[in-house]
Amino acid sequence: MSDVPTVELVDQLRRANAGLRDVLTARDTELAELRAMVHALGLQVAELQRRLGSGSDDSGTPSSKESIEAKARREAERAARRQAGGGSSRQRSKDKSRGGQPGHPGYGLRRDADPAQRLPVDPPAECRGCGDDLTGATDAGTAWSQIWDVKILPWRTEYLLPRRRCACTTTTVARPPDGGIVNGISFGPVLNTAAVALTAFGNVPTERAAHLIDILYGQDVSAGFVDRASTRLSGKLTEAGFGQAMLAALVAERACHVFCVSRE
Repeated sequence: MSDVPTVELVDQLRRANAGLRDVLTARDTELAELRAMVHALGLQVAELQRRLGSGSDDSGTPSSKESIEAKARREAERAARRQAGGGSSRQRSKDKSRGGQPGHPGYGLRRDADPAQRLPVDPPAECRGCGDDLTGATDAGTAWSQIWDVKILPWRTEYLLPRRRCACTTTTVARPPDGGIVNGISFGPVLNTAAVALTAFGNVPTERAAHLIDILYGQDVSAGFVDRASTRLSGKLTEAGFGQAMLAALVAERACHVFCVSRE
């Protein structure tokens, strides 16, 4: 019997090698996914440990909802400060006055040099000192007072959508901006933003948010529209790859303070 391998045996060995390479590639992929999962779970565990150790004084958690461990830690720190004679860490220095300190820029409103309109006001009718009638009194100049507010104007825009017929007889209509509906009516970005801000940021129930939008903007909307506004925003963020970008940024950080995972 010859020791030279036959053509059939060589083909079998090649197929076996190819199958082995496929198995190794699949295992490498699984290992990479497992490593990413373990890393994500590690970040979650670190965040949970941080939350367990944090209290109302170093996080946004109300004191009524903080953990027992956090309350005990906070009380122990306060007792240690009292024993050391340091008192409260927020105690005002005797040399400091109330309010903004000298050199602080402050955050007060500044007079707008170019207001949208200037309106005259009737002159005072009587003296604030003696109460005499000021009709015909000497003009002493003017003072000023600015009132800042926002005007809400219902705004309807109708877009004319061109149609084009292809050689294949298919007619295509231009897409309206801001997620509009062809031959239909939809609400624009301002009302959608209000719905998302009230429900997601303000934690307002959908029906109450719809009522508030009617009060503030003068536009009657349904609770269903308010509920779908967040869904539409989530869909746009998903299409833009926001979730993957945020996860990649968190994984790249050496320390992570907040980490949330949402799986459907």
